[in-house]
This record gives sequence, structure tokens and C-alpha cells, in this order.
Amino acid sequence: MENPAKGNWKDPERVKHLAETYSLRYGEIFWNSVSKLVNQTDRSVIADFGCGSGVWLHDAGKRFNATFLYAFDASEEMLEYAKEILDASIESREFETHCVDFDTDSVPLKHNTLDLAFTGYMFHEIANPQNFAKQVFDCMKRNGVFIVFDFVSGNPEEFITSMVRTGMDEERARKRYPHMCKHADDDIVKILESAGFISISWEAIDGFRVIAVGVKG
Repeated sequence: MENPAKGNWKDPERVKHLAETYSLRYGEIFWNSVSKLVNQTDRSVIADFGCGSGVWLHDAGKRFNATFLYAFDASEEMLEYAKEILDASIESREFETHCVDFDTDSVPLKHNTLDLAFTGYMFHEIANPQNFAKQVFDCMKRNGVFIVFDFVSGNPEEFITSMVRTGMDEERARKRYPHMCKHADDDIVKILESAGFISISWEAIDGFRVIAVGVKG
């Protein structure tokens, strides 16, 4: 059965458009919130779960002075684009890409690997986010941080207006709201807590998006 929370990212033009509109989703407001919630020390090993076009991972690698990057996505088309983005980087960072279905596959990383893990606009797509968060927790080093950036419930009209602004028709946006905004901010915090993360903090970006950060103690 099709998951109505998931987008179809097999179209190369859609993937390209996602990369070209990166700054609309991860602009100054987003990074200002991250700087408040995350200790701005170097993070040598970073993973992006649901990496999309790879632009966020490239950006984060520079911001946190990373030496190794892991890119995970369920779309081969996304990963091919991410490889191009990461290959073209002038910085000397190694990287790996992995095609992973987060509903059925295990995260292919050893325990105590990551200094920083991230998932953006993807938490709502996962059938069992609790299980996924626990897998991420196991992959984290001590004092590693997990950043979740996702849609949340509570303001359907602002969500719909935003989706229409990005090109989605209003009827489709209204149908997708309960699936894409199925978690409240408290739900995400509880999921992180149940996975074992501590010192959880969060900040609303607007009426329908939130950043939550958990630390592995």
C-alpha cells in the first residue's frame, strides 16, 4: 500500500528542483536555530538519513568541519545526485552513499560511529519512527547529537499555504496535511526519549515545522 506521507523522488527533474530550492528549506532561520540547539564544535562523522540531493550534507560538512559523510536515502535517483554534489566538493572529505528503505532495512552502520546524525522532512514518512530513532541512537558516539527537522501538526492553513507556494495544488496539500504533519512536537520529543536520547531541546521554525535535538549520554 502506498504511503501518502511519502513523495515520489524517481523523477530526475524533481530531484534537481529539490537541490535548486535548498535555501528555501534550510535558510538562515533553520541554521540559526541549529546553532542555538547544537554545540558548535567540530563533528567529524556526519550522517544524513533521507539525504535527498545531498546539498544539506555538503553544507553541514563545511559548517561542522567533518572528515567523513554518510548519505542514506531510499531513492537511487536522489543518491546519484548526492554523489555528484559530494564528488564536486573541493573540501577533502570522504563519503559513502547507501540506498536504504527505512521501513524495512536496518541502518548499515556499526555502533558508536557518528558524531552527528540528521533527518530532514523525513521523520513523518517512516512507518516505525521509534525503531528508526533507536537504530540511530546505537550508531551515535557518546555526546553525539541527533537532529530531527520535520513537519508538525497544529496549523494546517499555514502548512497548506506553504505547500501551495512551492507548487503543490491546494487540494493535494489539504489531503497530505494529516499524513505529513501527523506528529506534534511533543511526539517527536517522546520518540527521542524512548530511543535513549537525553538533554532533548527543540525550537519551532514556524507554525508547522520544528527542530528537535537529542544527545547520546
